[in-house]
Amino acid sequence: ATGGQTILYWGNMDKSVNEKTIIETCKAVKVSVGFAKLFRNKDTLESIGSAIVFCLSGIDAGIILKELNNKELNGKPLRIMPYDPSFKSSINPNASIVIYHLPPCFKQKNLYDKCSEFGSVKSCYIPQDEKGQQLGIGFVMFATESSKDVAIEKLHNMVIVEGSTPLKVYPYFSKTERVIHKYTKGGYNNLYVKGIPKDQFTEEDLTKLFSPHGEVISIVINKDKANPKLNSGTAFVCFKKNEDAANAKAALNGVVIDGCKLSIDRHYKKAELEALREAKKLKSKEDFHSFCEEKNLYVKPIPKKIGEKELKEEFSKFGTIIAIKVPPLEPKAKLMKMSKKIRRFGLICFNTKEEAKSAIQAMDGKLLWGRPIRVKYSQNKEERAREKQKLYESRFDMEQKALGTLPAPPYPFPLLIPPIRPPASIPKSDFPIPPMPLPPPESIVEVQKELENPYYVDKKHLLKISQEEKLSYLGDKLFTIISEKEGASIAGKITGMFLELGIDDILNLFDEVKITEKIAEAKLVLETVSYTHLRAHETLRYLVCRLLLEKKNN
Repeated sequence: ATGGQTILYWGNMDKSVNEKTIIETCKAVKVSVGFAKLFRNKDTLESIGSAIVFCLSGIDAGIILKELNNKELNGKPLRIMPYDPSFKSSINPNASIVIYHLPPCFKQKNLYDKCSEFGSVKSCYIPQDEKGQQLGIGFVMFATESSKDVAIEKLHNMVIVEGSTPLKVYPYFSKTERVIHKYTKGGYNNLYVKGIPKDQFTEEDLTKLFSPHGEVISIVINKDKANPKLNSGTAFVCFKKNEDAANAKAALNGVVIDGCKLSIDRHYKKAELEALREAKKLKSKEDFHSFCEEKNLYVKPIPKKIGEKELKEEFSKFGTIIAIKVPPLEPKAKLMKMSKKIRRFGLICFNTKEEAKSAIQAMDGKLLWGRPIRVKYSQNKEERAREKQKLYESRFDMEQKALGTLPAPPYPFPLLIPPIRPPASIPKSDFPIPPMPLPPPESIVEVQKELENPYYVDKKHLLKISQEEKLSYLGDKLFTIISEKEGASIAGKITGMFLELGIDDILNLFDEVKITEKIAEAKLVLETVSYTHLRAHETLRYLVCRLLLEKKNN
């Protein structure tokens, strides 16, 4: 059902749903998933109601789509589809419909099944209010425009439930298109006039100018804010009929009065003007990307002292450079004195594709300014996401061939290593990343055990890591267990006590009965101990651990 796709997108989830809930929901349909990643708000760390789930095979993904798509989870119907980083760019805006007057008893699953009769459905969504009640509106996106046309023809004015209001089905339009249509569907009768003489030009003069073309309802000349005696050179003219306004615009636009050339256009309201600007901005962005395709190059790293002039000197020998840009360092980087650590980059746009290709062949990997530089075609965010997805898929294909019959894990990064605390910063590189070392098949079983049992410890992994990594690994697991039992406020203190014990004693704590007893003892010591028991050069943390050891020996 998913075409071999093993990564699924889960949307429209309640904020109370977390990774554990997702894994348990999949287990309810007898499917084990490798990993679930919940998307959270960067500032509040709250769930935004969407996640990606990595399945162990395409068959498992198909079962989840069949059994869980549009099923209610914590009061909200799920919206599950194969994960595609370039989904937004692949959307066909002409293949979507909006449905009004949906009865409350007609759920999202019913709408999905009904619309599937007319063709392949990529997405189906019925919004709800804060109380979980349906708003009576549904949005459906089909794979093809022909399916959309059939759905509109069959569903429009259909009584979906006996006694309910007939459905109203229309093609879906974006917000920008709806705003423009709202103000232009009935024509216009209000004109905006710019360029009128600022001195001794009154509303009577403007009326004489426009009245031959039709009945004028009102005229307003804007005053100059700096000098109220003069006008600002702009005015509004409102006709009674739309046809008269169009005729006046056609006849008077560009007419010269007292040396001033008039510029006349229909008056745009603020919301419509913003929508038009947004549409124009989007179109110019698309035109720019299409023009710069395989002409725009990305160069990195560029030293701090090198600017656009020096970069142009190095690359101008390959052809005509239309534009060149080296973004300055961010103020935060300068303030924190991190400018030496930040690798600057530059963007170069050539006149032709051949010139850009020759620049890549000659300069990529060349030693320049004391270091090798990386030169490649510039990519937008969606293109980079697609490239990473291909890299992950090729890497897992290699692993699958090496493992033979064992299915390759679909994770975009190796999750078969037991979780340890990550370093403070991970260096990034634009150079090709070599394939990750292939984990042994037993690691898959170890990860499944850790997901199912929080008290499980991978002792084979402990034998391969250093003492500090052992304490970090065990400390993370202890903190998770203790915080679930006693809360995060006291978990840090108790975890610190336990980490002062030997590795063998710490391993003995990974039993539900034993750790419950030790937590009770640690809480009692924290409540009763006082600083008067401290020996010379001894901290409170060491005192607590010493008392625990003395009690154990006795």
